[in-house]
Amino acid sequence: MNKLALLLVTLMAFATPKAYATPEACSIQNCLSQSPQQQEACTAIIKDLYSNYILGTGDFYAVARKMCTPKLLKYLSDHYEYDKEPGQDCFAMWMFRTGYQDGPGASKLLKIVPKGNGWFDVYYTDMGWNGKTSVRIIYVSGRPMFDEIIPDKSH
Repeated sequence: MNKLALLLVTLMAFATPKAYATPEACSIQNCLSQSPQQQEACTAIIKDLYSNYILGTGDFYAVARKMCTPKLLKYLSDHYEYDKEPGQDCFAMWMFRTGYQDGPGASKLLKIVPKGNGWFDVYYTDMGWNGKTSVRIIYVSGRPMFDEIIPDKSH
């Protein structure tokens, strides 16, 4: 009986048609490449977050739970360095940026470079200072969400 069960499990694992092609399955299985549609969706969420909320004037807190996984929100909360009230959402959104202040120019998104396995390098100017932050996008319930970041450490 055990051999039969093992055979069935093995067959089911290989017989699932195109399971790796769905966005959720790709991020769960850590696929090394994404479909063009997945890359486009990931690039769109990165552009939206950086242009409107990280480098722009939009309210990050209004979109944080829609754009970031609980794992990333915990990371951002754990790195929040200032006092906060119990139960208050406080996120170190500056982890997405260079950390420099009062630079010689504007803040703007420059380019997004896919690196594979859901990782993207995001290049930008932060108050005129050049920066690069690596972000990982995964799919949760069919939606791309920020799951990990590697902050710019150039300063």
